Amino acid sequence: MSNGGQAVTARNLERLSSLADSDKTGVLVGNKGVGFKAVYQVTDAPEIYSASAERAGSVFTDFGVGIALEQHPFEQQVLRAAVEDDVAAFFRDNAGLAQALAGRGIENPVGAVRFKFERVAGFKFPLARDAHDLSARLDELRIPDGERESIRTLVVLPLRDQRASDDVSRAIDRLVGGAKAGEPGQAELALLFLAGVSKIVVIDHARGAQWSFSRAIHAGTPSETTITVTAPAGIERSNRFWLLQRDGLAGAAPTVERRRQIVGAALREFGLEAWSDDDPLPVSIALPMPGSEGAGALGPPGRFCLGLPTQQATGLPLHADARFFATISRTGLDFALPCNAMLLDVAGELLGELLGILRGSPRIEERRAVTLALHRTEGGLADRAFAPGGVADGDVVLAWGGQSFLARVDCRMPSEGERSLLGFVRDVLTGQELELGVLPEEGLLADAADVLDSLGLPALTTSPHPWLQREGEKASVVESAARSHRADGPGYWEGFTPDHGARCLRTEATAQAQVAVS
Repeated sequence: MSNGGQAVTARNLERLSSLADSDKTGVLVGNKGVGFKAVYQVTDAPEIYSASAERAGSVFTDFGVGIALEQHPFEQQVLRAAVEDDVAAFFRDNAGLAQALAGRGIENPVGAVRFKFERVAGFKFPLARDAHDLSARLDELRIPDGERESIRTLVVLPLRDQRASDDVSRAIDRLVGGAKAGEPGQAELALLFLAGVSKIVVIDHARGAQWSFSRAIHAGTPSETTITVTAPAGIERSNRFWLLQRDGLAGAAPTVERRRQIVGAALREFGLEAWSDDDPLPVSIALPMPGSEGAGALGPPGRFCLGLPTQQATGLPLHADARFFATISRTGLDFALPCNAMLLDVAGELLGELLGILRGSPRIEERRAVTLALHRTEGGLADRAFAPGGVADGDVVLAWGGQSFLARVDCRMPSEGERSLLGFVRDVLTGQELELGVLPEEGLLADAADVLDSLGLPALTTSPHPWLQREGEKASVVESAARSHRADGPGYWEGFTPDHGARCLRTEATAQAQVAVS
């Protein structure tokens, strides 16, 4: 793993060899001081090589520092001898302590501490690596020449065994995505929210494959981000997202003060000294932009991210990023934590702001996205949006004709059978605003019925059905449609049968139509 950003300094190395000790603020990923230690799941001896912080070249041309954080460092005789010399020197300088131990029968103080060597956390004793070690690794890693000049820091994880190799293969699969249709990879989501990263290259020598992920941003409110993925064999695809960000500590004074108190309590609880409650607290959401064809779902459920994505779904087709506190596995979030709950509230506010912008768009594809963004599955953000008084209680359903919006309670969802009848009666309904005004927009009905079903819209069906009701001498909708198409012949009427769909409705509708035609 490599990057072209900030070089590793001596202070960084000191923190890497500690636990819960990070000099990153709350604005940066990795501010909790534990993430790097996860590499010990697959390796016993991670190595870090970095360029000189004083020069601008790559680690290969301006080598600065190299270390290995071996899990069992005292297997190296050089380190064992050096530590034993330090212990012996300590007791020579503290003769009184040595005499006290001797009084307890411990004549050799070095021997008394030697058994502790095997119990110490290996990362506490980094071992030196130099440019020659890096050169040897370079032959093994086979980094393409075109990529070398941009590498400032290189992390090498010699894999422990076949199980570790299999774990890494699965991790690469999650990174690049494609396991499920439409499911973005972790690299794609990381580019959405890591402002300091604009390109990710994944090279899998074991399976002979390479991927690249790049980002382009078009400024605005919301901004538009395009993630371009180049897969093996040069296959390229691009996904576009709307991004909206807000400082969670900006706004009305009472709200900001309450949120600062929540952040401060979390920092004290978790002992994050480098992160101040005065730091900005950015919260971002990213919603996939609809394609040019049809009005289908925007994609699978989004993910909660901490710069990098977790495995926890938002419950809506949009992604949410903030400095959440992850569970110990770093795969999910606990919204019982007040700080996480507060950040979730901000993400919900951003969702409302984004939907408000899209509602006013002159493009019907963007107005449809208001409804499509609320495609509900299971997840914390969906729960917030659909809670009483939440975003989903507003005017969020694009109505028939595509020019206005309805609240969910004011909309009526046709059944599958009713939707199939629309083709026969829509020209009659067009002149009856009350009949059409309660229906979702035509494109949503045709291409996103599953999205509309997830919104919990009231059913159109009543008894008697509104399309079958007669008002005095006035014909029903079905009768009016039948009469207007009396001369269209069998081609028009073939589909107008009770063979499928809502059988009872179609049976009665067919009877009315036959009477009207005859």
